[in-house]
Amino acid sequence: MQEAKYGHVLDGRILITVPEVKGSHALAGEMESQLAQLDGVAHVKAHPRTGQVLVLFNSQIISHYCVFAVINDLTCLSM
Repeated sequence: MQEAKYGHVLDGRILITVPEVKGSHALAGEMESQLAQLDGVAHVKAHPRTGQVLVLFNSQIISHYCVFAVINDLTCLSM
C-alpha cells in the first residue's frame, strides 16, 4: 500500500493523490460517497484515471487534516 499524498492545500480546497484510487472506479465512487457525507464538505471528485481526489470544504467546519485522515482510513479499509 502506497501512502496518499497532498497535491496541494488551499483554504477550503484539497487535492490529494491516492494511489489506490487509480484504476478503481469502485473505490473512486466509494470515496466520493463517503467524503460527501462529512459535515462541511461541499464537493468531492475522485478521478480513477489519475488517482487524484479533489475535495471542496468549509474550513470553518472541517479541516483538511480531517479530510486527509478520512481518505487514509478509506484506503486502509479497501484492502
